[in-house]
Amino acid sequence: MVLSAAWGAAGGPAHVEAMALPHSEGLIEVACNLLDTAATPQQTVAALIHRLAADQGVAVQDEYCTNQPPEQLAAAARVALDRA
Repeated sequence: MVLSAAWGAAGGPAHVEAMALPHSEGLIEVACNLLDTAATPQQTVAALIHRLAADQGVAVQDEYCTNQPPEQLAAAARVALDRA
């Protein structure tokens, strides 16, 4: 339920791909690929996951983000170009 509601193709927010990754001790990671953070920000998806999990009586143990926002990527590119 949480996964399908977070996945854009299944009626969730636009520009979001999601998958369930089983881990030990019955933990399941809901991994989301945010294709357009301007249209669907990370905070929106995180809030949705927390709400959906709570509605199912499931606790969210942790959350993390591996991407850098576009502004940080642009700043890093400017620094790299300045050094070139």
